[in-house]
Amino acid sequence: MRPYKLLFVGINIWLLLSFINAGQAQDWQDCEYNLERLSTAAKNASWVAGETASAKNEYESALDEYESKLSEYENCLSYPEIYDYLDDNCESIRWDYESAKDDYQDAREEYENKVEELMSELYSINGILREIQYSCE
Repeated sequence: MRPYKLLFVGINIWLLLSFINAGQAQDWQDCEYNLERLSTAAKNASWVAGETASAKNEYESALDEYESKLSEYENCLSYPEIYDYLDDNCESIRWDYESAKDDYQDAREEYENKVEELMSELYSINGILREIQYSCE
């Protein structure tokens, strides 16, 4: 065997042994624990993402309803002879508008809370990923 091949084989064996020793020194229980935490956090984030999507749909629907009721109310105030069909000085239409406005504000607040909750879940996942980077190397 030529000397450079012998040196090459020796270096490869040394590298292989150093990897095996590094693997033995590794605390794989920490790695496993952090990967399980990641799995749980990802499931939680997925659930919250679904809740956020639902809240967004409710928010958009409430916004459409609010804008529609606002338009009806403005029309009634501008043209009561046409739009005040109950002849109550637009009170019933105003009540519908205020109810839609309250629903819209509630839906917006719920959506904002869900977005904040999702961001918190994602931040948590980011922290777990950093821990995995060090515990599973």
